[in-house]
Amino acid sequence: MLERLNKRLALSIVLGMGALATVSLAVAAYMQRLPAPEETDRRGLFRWLIETDLAQQPRDVQLRLLTRVEEELLAGIDFRSGLSQIDATQRGRLLANVDRLAEIWFLREADRFYAEPEAARPDVLDRQARQIRRLGILEQMSALEGHDTAQAVDHVAAVAEHARRVDRWIEQAPAAERERLTTYFSALRGRLLWDSFQNWLTPAPKS
Repeated sequence: MLERLNKRLALSIVLGMGALATVSLAVAAYMQRLPAPEETDRRGLFRWLIETDLAQQPRDVQLRLLTRVEEELLAGIDFRSGLSQIDATQRGRLLANVDRLAEIWFLREADRFYAEPEAARPDVLDRQARQIRRLGILEQMSALEGHDTAQAVDHVAAVAEHARRVDRWIEQAPAAERERLTTYFSALRGRLLWDSFQNWLTPAPKS
């Protein structure tokens, strides 16, 4: 009797492990169906953002996705338009992934800033500030977090709001990098605020 029970228990364990392996393989196969970042269309890109944890992806994949997102932002995509079609879990994943991509952008641009001679760095900041405006990074992130697809986001307010976000990224960076990143962010934030002030002073063209 005891031997029969042991055999049944062993069979149950084997079957359970087989089922677990099947599920794992199915999940892996499903994830593998995600298109390569540089080849995906907008729908595939949105799947990347709501189905994966980008923080667990290799840095190379994160950078490739960032490049793809930048292309779509320049083409006029509004990621807020898909919020009504996803559930709370997917929305949380989307926000976490957007935050991660923004952090990767910040770290990449800091490297580009310091790669240039000191005399050339103001020009680097100018280019980066223009790119932030063209991409609408701050406005999109603010609107995503507020789930507001209609109300425009003030650029100066967005800069101030995202300063707290960048402070968090810097705190999480290796200790040896923090001073370097703080100095870069101070310069970039000053450039963004100065541009906003200049735009405010410039009268709108008459129609």
